[in-house]
Amino acid sequence: MAKLFDSLNQSHLDFIAAQKVFFIGSSAPGKDTNISPKGMFDLKNAGPNRLAYIHTSGSGNRTAEDIAAGSGVTLMFCSFGEKPLILRLYCRAEALASGDPRFEELLPLWNGFTSERIRNIFIFDVYRAQESCGWGVPLFSYTGERPEGNRLRHG
Repeated sequence: MAKLFDSLNQSHLDFIAAQKVFFIGSSAPGKDTNISPKGMFDLKNAGPNRLAYIHTSGSGNRTAEDIAAGSGVTLMFCSFGEKPLILRLYCRAEALASGDPRFEELLPLWNGFTSERIRNIFIFDVYRAQESCGWGVPLFSYTGERPEGNRLRHG
């Protein structure tokens, strides 16, 4: 049975911090639903019920396009380890670009990054969290980041 929460709690934040991959879902009017896997860069706690994520260049920018068109965003995390859980976060979102004072304020959360490496910082204001059992998610072992991804971090 799913459990609903009106806000994030410390258990949610701890679970999010432990995940190596998560998914962002968005959908602008007249477009197909977009679901993007994300990893490598940590999702940061940016205040009560607020998370932030850096989006680097290299892939499409559909999530930012959907956010600009007014789409809500769903973040989904699922445990691939021994303790099963699926956590969905329903959010209002913004895509901040370099030059926005909030972008510059949040950038230090990702130590070592400069604005040239980042396309957007996504801000997710969470208005509902949902937990479900996760028993249907298989067990996987994390073996590491892709070596090609390091160029996004270090140039």
